[in-house]
Amino acid sequence: MKTKLLCFSLLMLAMGGSAFAQLSAFSAQELGGSFSGAGPGNAVFLSYAPVRICNVPASGSPCTPLASVFDLNGNALSVSGPANFGQTTTDAVGRWSIQCNPGVYEVQIGMALATTLQKQYLFACPVTSGSFAAVGANNAFTGNNTFKDIVGTKYVSAGNPQSWSGADACAWINSAIAALPTSSGFAAGVVDITGLASNSTVPCGTTVNAGSPYLWLRGPGAAALTFNCTVNGDCFNTQEGAGAVITPGFRMSGFSVHGTGTANGVAFHLGDMVGGRFDDLAADGFTGTNGACMWFENKNFFFEANIVNNVFCGQTPGSQLGNTKDYRWSVTTASVNNASFQYNRYYGLKYSTLANQTAFSFEGGVHNGGTWQVTGNTTSATGTTVIAMSGSIFPTSGVNTTVGGTFSFKSECTGCSGAAFYSIPAGYILSIDSGSIADNGGFTYTVAGSVTHLLNPSPLEVSSLVSYSASGVRGNQYNLTINNPAANRTLSIFDPGGNANFCLSLSCSLTAPSLIATGPNTNAFTIQHQVGGNTYQFQVTNPFTTRTFTFNDANLMFPVAPVPLSAGGFDVGSTALPWGNLWLGTAGTNNFKFAPAATAAARTITIADPGIASVGMTLTIANGTAAMTTAAIASLACGSTVTVAATGVLSTDVIILNSNGIGPPLPNAFLTLQYWPIAGNVNFSFCNSTAASQTPVAETLSWKVVR
Repeated sequence: MKTKLLCFSLLMLAMGGSAFAQLSAFSAQELGGSFSGAGPGNAVFLSYAPVRICNVPASGSPCTPLASVFDLNGNALSVSGPANFGQTTTDAVGRWSIQCNPGVYEVQIGMALATTLQKQYLFACPVTSGSFAAVGANNAFTGNNTFKDIVGTKYVSAGNPQSWSGADACAWINSAIAALPTSSGFAAGVVDITGLASNSTVPCGTTVNAGSPYLWLRGPGAAALTFNCTVNGDCFNTQEGAGAVITPGFRMSGFSVHGTGTANGVAFHLGDMVGGRFDDLAADGFTGTNGACMWFENKNFFFEANIVNNVFCGQTPGSQLGNTKDYRWSVTTASVNNASFQYNRYYGLKYSTLANQTAFSFEGGVHNGGTWQVTGNTTSATGTTVIAMSGSIFPTSGVNTTVGGTFSFKSECTGCSGAAFYSIPAGYILSIDSGSIADNGGFTYTVAGSVTHLLNPSPLEVSSLVSYSASGVRGNQYNLTINNPAANRTLSIFDPGGNANFCLSLSCSLTAPSLIATGPNTNAFTIQHQVGGNTYQFQVTNPFTTRTFTFNDANLMFPVAPVPLSAGGFDVGSTALPWGNLWLGTAGTNNFKFAPAATAAARTITIADPGIASVGMTLTIANGTAAMTTAAIASLACGSTVTVAATGVLSTDVIILNSNGIGPPLPNAFLTLQYWPIAGNVNFSFCNSTAASQTPVAETLSWKVVR
């Protein structure tokens, strides 16, 4: 949200002509916008919104106590309007004006025709009393002028002419912050430290506690002021703590901090804040065990919709010592409410890393929806990492830290061959929603987890990654995942005369396109891999729904059924290169294996049309032979039963049999053969229905059981 302010003094001559009235005019224009859409061209006017003005300190919403304010004609204003919220109302383009007595006030802007609070902030009506010349006269300041307090702004200067308490400049800053008026328990106003500008470093032995949504700590510029911080802890802490509120307004800008290598030294300790802004800052020399340039730590609140702009970690004017960690994120409290580092804008970040230093260390939290514009340089291969991921989104969550957003991330390796670019363990994901993360080569990559890209990556990016996931057109997508193999594998894409082949094998012998030929497609994405002067392309057209192709250590797996482009369009395998056995099923314990026996030549199995919509497949459960009895069988009696074991046979199965000879021999032809299955066995018996005894001759039966 934005507010355009214009203050001016109206000096009204009182009776007698030598005294002046105290009213000053104040005008503002209220602009609105969301964090996700805020930016040039996205602001909207807060039209016809009630405006409520209260004395400071103020509390509540609607705030109290109400201030005495006047219209531009000097008439006192009171609460009115349809919402009965404010003393005045914005016009069609968000403008409003009042007259007020000198001092600091809190303003609350409601919703049009309602009391719902849209925004609040502090403003000051300037002093207009007799120390100024009359209207129309010039005020000439011909020498240096030192100020301690101009309404709403406290000044800290070299030599401490303002007599702030404390032994060094950082203690003076704390004293100035404490002297500001408060709003909801927070210091409200500006502390101007431009007067500390110096060609040499300024001593700082005290932690500056600047956590307030209503504070601006304003310096002369990172190149004009450098603090030499000796604190074994935080040099500047901006965390708002347990009382953190969703109120944009904090700002810190315009200075550098040089560390002295203390074990726990941190230049800027951030976190627990919404809508803050950090501009034109730099830090180096924080090289202790837990040293950091910028440490984003959520203890009691989340850190969202903040802007970190033009920050250089690793170098300050005249010094380039780096930091143990340039940018570090973590979550201390076991609460999902504290896990978010989402929707932040990191513009113009710069880093410089030396031996045993890490540029970006994501040790906790959820970092989605952010914007990352980064450039940096690594000058040593010893223990150096550019992007490292570890930890969980919050303690005890069991969910790994996640990082994603829009990236414009460029890294340079200068004499650092072998330095680690990524350190991403298994189970961690770095998601590049758009843009790219690229380098000039020389780095190594440890990606047991994955780096995913929702749009087209650069050739440099792909060539740099050991493990890579990519997706196609937004909405319906293909996910191409190359998991970390058990050993070095070669993914070969070669040129068979102009068509692009994709070969996934320990050795490739393809001579025709195996996946897809390159060619123009307006609804496709292309991954390019540069080899010398020639470029290979893997092109995937837009699917009807999300598809995932996973290459896992030379195995190709499909999560959905692959289908031909047209019915009967092609065979699976060929006579020269047939597929092996075929497994079909729905689970690891519910499947069938179709295993062809060895054949002397190629065979064709034709499946006839059964003439009905659905038929079952006949299965052979068991087969074998049975030697029948040769003992005499009396008239009207049955011989002994021949039982043969048959694994898997059930009593409901069917026996099919025949004699091994040329028809049944005599006298067996006079006998009746009985046969029946039982669980695990098949049974056979001769029965004699003639009037005389019959003695069968030796006969062997061939049988099989089907189901």
